[in-house]
Amino acid sequence: MDRIVRRKLALLMIVFMSMLSIGACSSEDSPQVDQTIGVEESSNTGEVTHELTDPLLLVTSYYPPYIMAEGEDKGFAYDLVVEVFNRRGIDVTIEYYPWTRAVEMVRTNKAFATFPWIKNSQRLREYNFSNNICSENIGVVYLKDNPKIKEEYTEIEELKKYNVGAINEYFYVEELEALGFNLDATNTEEEAITKLYNGRYDVVILGETAIDSIINKLYKNEKDVFAVMEKPYRVVYEALRVSKDYPDQSYYLQEFNLGLKEVIEDGTYSDFMKKYGIEDIDVNSILDQYLREKLIIGLEDYAPFEYINLEGELSGIGYELMLEALCRMGYSESNYEFVVYPWSRLMELGRNGGVDVILDAFYSEERQEHFSYSDEVYMQSDYYFIALEHNNISYDGHVFSKPIETIGIVRDYEYGEAIMARLSDYQELIDEVGTTDELIEGLLNGRYDVVLGGESFSKFYMKEHKRNENLSFLWQPLNSLKSYIMYPLEKEHDALEQAVDEKMKTFRDDGTYDKILKFYLE
Repeated sequence: MDRIVRRKLALLMIVFMSMLSIGACSSEDSPQVDQTIGVEESSNTGEVTHELTDPLLLVTSYYPPYIMAEGEDKGFAYDLVVEVFNRRGIDVTIEYYPWTRAVEMVRTNKAFATFPWIKNSQRLREYNFSNNICSENIGVVYLKDNPKIKEEYTEIEELKKYNVGAINEYFYVEELEALGFNLDATNTEEEAITKLYNGRYDVVILGETAIDSIINKLYKNEKDVFAVMEKPYRVVYEALRVSKDYPDQSYYLQEFNLGLKEVIEDGTYSDFMKKYGIEDIDVNSILDQYLREKLIIGLEDYAPFEYINLEGELSGIGYELMLEALCRMGYSESNYEFVVYPWSRLMELGRNGGVDVILDAFYSEERQEHFSYSDEVYMQSDYYFIALEHNNISYDGHVFSKPIETIGIVRDYEYGEAIMARLSDYQELIDEVGTTDELIEGLLNGRYDVVLGGESFSKFYMKEHKRNENLSFLWQPLNSLKSYIMYPLEKEHDALEQAVDEKMKTFRDDGTYDKILKFYLE
């Protein structure tokens, strides 16, 4: 069966199932009356499918002061995780492995979780995460007498001139490689600091608290030779990383999240911080994840930007960008819910305050009566004349290089005035279809010589259908349609809007945008 057709059938099934529950809703504007894709509620029954008899296995690696070597004091995160599970009556066993091995054990369900791990949109494709257990500054450490380092960096790309040391499985490895960094990665933090000391690396990217602990252990009498750049690479939030299909994982995560709240509120969390000399965790930001009112984020099924995949889960370029922003802002999965509606329903809910955020909206003066727009561009759709490369058709902005018999477009699609003006010269050649899927398939099957389509969707379609033909995007974009994030004026959203704008700008600077784009289009 066609992959796109199956995806649409998955969406229709979600719509059908949600309609069965409409009668139970008391408010027409409640987002629960339509299909929703979000996290499991912490208020679920907590039922489990088998006897909870054996200790729950968690795996970790040496990462002081969060995870210490085996001994009496085992580290802040170690003590915290044991305390939290014990509060909920769950016995746990924690074993040490290299980070790569720990992730593999969780992936294959040989262990329930590994910790502490930074959440990001890429990892959320395959894993579930607990609520945040801590925050941390990720720093850039170097030797003071290194003659190559004469100034602080301001943009990440400036670090390319150095030999950058990294640790395998760390979140930034793929980010930096996507930006063109040639990294030398080690398996442990201690090995990375040792290579820095011996001149193998110019800089190492590592958690700032861990940097201090490792240097004190390895080079206590020479710690003054090390320095950390003033600008952190990033402030991150860390949690338990869990396989999505581990038996009863939702129950264990629910119990852990409830126990974590207890430990924070009664002061045990702060006591652990004092025990291990940790000062830079913002305890209030960790507690905030339990106090926030849940964000309802509305979107329309519109591949490849936001869509429901074949597994019935939300995917897409724009969806992941928003998810990444939430992760970096310290939101846990219980703090937000994505809901999928037809566009007209989204507008209705937005005007009535039924959603907090609407993704991927084109600008219009009429909408400004009810919504404010993000300052940062959320998505950009470039529209081209598209041909098959082997047909050797080109376009110079005025005429095609060879006679054209048919041009395919999508019926009733808003291409914009600039494109419609160009099409006026080819009215007798135009053939309309109902969907963009039909449009690209018509090009591939020889029905059209040229089609008018979006670059992102065309590349996504080719990847989804595993088509090997090369497309030729002729000349330059005929139009570029920019979309934004909308915030209903019925809601108080100024701080949220500013924070999301800040993250969206960062994504274009640090390579996150290009990395996500590549995943869906190449």
